[in-house]
Amino acid sequence: MEFFEVVIKLVGPVQPVGEPREDNRRLENMRTLIRLADKCLAEIHTASCERFRDEFAAKEIGIMAYKFLQDVHAAFEGDDDRGSGGSRDD
Repeated sequence: MEFFEVVIKLVGPVQPVGEPREDNRRLENMRTLIRLADKCLAEIHTASCERFRDEFAAKEIGIMAYKFLQDVHAAFEGDDDRGSGGSRDD
């Protein structure tokens, strides 16, 4: 089982199904998933500041984090708010 699948099992499904009671549960699940994503992005952002360090591994961590944040930004830049429903499969 992939890490993402474990997280979704813990959080619960987030895609609406058109049934009000179930969709309300999924709305709460989405709030939880967004809080998790926010904390993950904050951690990645903090790590991206390490790209200026002299130590090789610390610098590589910072560069990797910074490039990831750039990729995320580019992926959603110009999004027309309708969303594609897709995901990155890296």
